[in-house]
Amino acid sequence: MSRVEELTFKLLDAEISDADTEELEQLLSDSAEARDEHLACCKLEAGLRGRLGSVDVAARVMAEIAAQPVSSGGETTRRRFRLLSLPWLRVAAAMVVLCGIGLLAHLWTRPPVTAGPPAFAGVRIANADPGVTVLSGGERRQATGELPLRHGDMVETAYMRVASLVYRDGTRIVLGPSTTATVGDPTGKETERKTIHLWHGTSTAHVAEQPEGRPLAITTPGAAAEVLGTRFRVSVDDAQTRVDVVEGKVKLTREADGASATVSRGQFAASAPTVEPVAAPQPPRVRDALVALYRFDEGDGGVAHDVSGVAPIADLTVDEPDALEWLDGGGVRFSDRAMFASSGPVTKLVDACVSSNEISVEAWISPSTTDQIGPARIVTLSGDTSTRDFTLGQDGSQESWPPPGGTLYSFRLRTTTTTENGTPPAETARGTVVADLMHVLYTRAHDGAAKIYIDGVERATHGVDGDFSAWASDFRIALGDEFTRDRPWLGTYHLVALYSRALSPDEVVRNFRAGPRG
Repeated sequence: MSRVEELTFKLLDAEISDADTEELEQLLSDSAEARDEHLACCKLEAGLRGRLGSVDVAARVMAEIAAQPVSSGGETTRRRFRLLSLPWLRVAAAMVVLCGIGLLAHLWTRPPVTAGPPAFAGVRIANADPGVTVLSGGERRQATGELPLRHGDMVETAYMRVASLVYRDGTRIVLGPSTTATVGDPTGKETERKTIHLWHGTSTAHVAEQPEGRPLAITTPGAAAEVLGTRFRVSVDDAQTRVDVVEGKVKLTREADGASATVSRGQFAASAPTVEPVAAPQPPRVRDALVALYRFDEGDGGVAHDVSGVAPIADLTVDEPDALEWLDGGGVRFSDRAMFASSGPVTKLVDACVSSNEISVEAWISPSTTDQIGPARIVTLSGDTSTRDFTLGQDGSQESWPPPGGTLYSFRLRTTTTTENGTPPAETARGTVVADLMHVLYTRAHDGAAKIYIDGVERATHGVDGDFSAWASDFRIALGDEFTRDRPWLGTYHLVALYSRALSPDEVVRNFRAGPRG
């Protein structure tokens, strides 16, 4: 392994020292060959993280590779990863990989550092909206993707802006709008443990299994939440700290006296000076104006049942049963091209939405990859690629491959002022989609206000004038592809719900807190 490769991998793992940073800067400035080596390493890292989208490797396999511990013989482990990935790089030789170029540009424009700064915290900002800043060493800067964070760095998000923090083991912390959080331990005493101090705002955590004795901790001014591996949301305001658990278990402890509660899936707990933390069940999912509901808990077969209880029942049948993998505990994975579809028009949905001129489309999903475009059909009520009533899809730029900046969620809605194809669409920012469990919910109210929420947080707003009187009454529902069979989406469905009204922001959060099995 060359010195450039060694230093580049340290940078990508957020473990590079100031002296090593200066050495790498000098090497890249002096040699075009060194810059080529650096870019090749960045491409390799992108492949290991599942970003080289043309490689047909199951996301779960990539996760298993990425989760292998790097021992003290780190070079041996990294070399093994490199050997595994060489065929992928040959396949991807013609691809444009922007993340490597972005890292290179960041390195060259990195401001000079002062002597003795805190160590890197093993976490980076993977994606940040405009309006996200980092305060580090007394200097405030705009956050950019792939920015390594040091112990004590403070991340601040503005109104309607979010930031995603990602650790090397895949643990992901999403800071919601109007949130302030400090990364790691500013004292430098607790460097082996993942810690976030949430001053105010919200954070949603997707936590990989943690080493025994070193749970991830999210602390607030009045409480602490510890977890070994789960998905949960922490919110803090002037009154209390609240934890909502989607999967796994979290221990919430009140700092003042050590009172604690263990919070399991489908539960929440709050802590305040006058409120002792006690685990309680989440309120049930919203059912008002629910028209169709699919939980994917059949376990086998080729039918996803509509369990809304609203007649007529609109069950969905898959055309390629062998492409399905039913999951224990609920959910179905599309491991190959397939499509669930209703046997005929879903008149109950069309009639209800045309009457209200409102709609909400909700999906708990896990995309297999972050490079699917088309838009790739997640949920659609349509006839073909150019006519629809609505479509929730995954999309991105077609300028180059993989899609520059990552992919996004798109919603096309037909009204009397949009096209038959439902354009222009509502879209989240590029890089919104991750290959992980996500709660995506679109709402459109009768006044034309449309929003896309991810994990209970508003991520896009859009105005859609007109009404639904232009909807076609003969379209069918489909999941996973268009009826022309050329817009496939691969991933896992955990829940899909369709409503004939726009859920309120509080109701969106309520459904998120209920989780995919709520």
